Amino acid sequence: MASGWIVDVFTTVKDATPWGALALVMLGWLRARASRKVIITTGKNGIIHIEVEGMDIKDVAQILEQAKSAAVFDTKPEIDLETSDGGHVD
Repeated sequence: MASGWIVDVFTTVKDATPWGALALVMLGWLRARASRKVIITTGKNGIIHIEVEGMDIKDVAQILEQAKSAAVFDTKPEIDLETSDGGHVD
């Protein structure tokens, strides 16, 4: 089962976000495991899948500038979230 998060920091910090730094972190996270995926929803409700191959930091930063939200997930998480607390702290 995939696990993931919807990231909605884009509307809050649109003008202050260092897009290049965020793109660098995002690509590094994707490169670390092939099962990780990022899907960007743009302000015009377009959908863009961020791919490790063929995209550089500049490409991803330009996409992030137009982003309304991003879904980040791992299709093969290291833990089973249904049977483990996943390190959750109450």
